[in-house]
This record gives sequence, C-alpha cells and structure tokens, in this order.
Amino acid sequence: MLVCICTGCGIGEKIEIDRLVEIAKGYGADVITHDFLCGKEGMEILKGLNAERILICACSSRAKEF
Repeated sequence: MLVCICTGCGIGEKIEIDRLVEIAKGYGADVITHDFLCGKEGMEILKGLNAERILICACSSRAKEF
C-alpha cells in the first residue's frame, strides 16, 4: 500500500506528520508527503503513481473551491 499525505492547507500545523508517517510505515506502507497534493505538481505525482492500493490523506474538497 502507498500512503500519500498532504501537509498543506494547515494540515501540517494541526497533526504530527512525522508520527503519521511512522504509524503508516509500521503497517508496512510506503509513504510520500507533499506540501500541496491538490496543486499542479501534487496532481502530477498522484497521476504517476503505480501502486495497487493508494490511500490519500488530504483536506476535504470543502476546504477549497477551484
């Protein structure tokens, strides 16, 4: 499993990202973090992933309007 954690939109200020990464890795997951998964660069990263199972940890779509 691959876990993708966004640290932007105030998320990184509210939760302990390092601890979340540690927990996910403890379950055998590969983990990537990014400052802005919903931005252009973040979306390209997500589109290029080649994993059977992906868990995306990010803000709700209600937090942003595009």
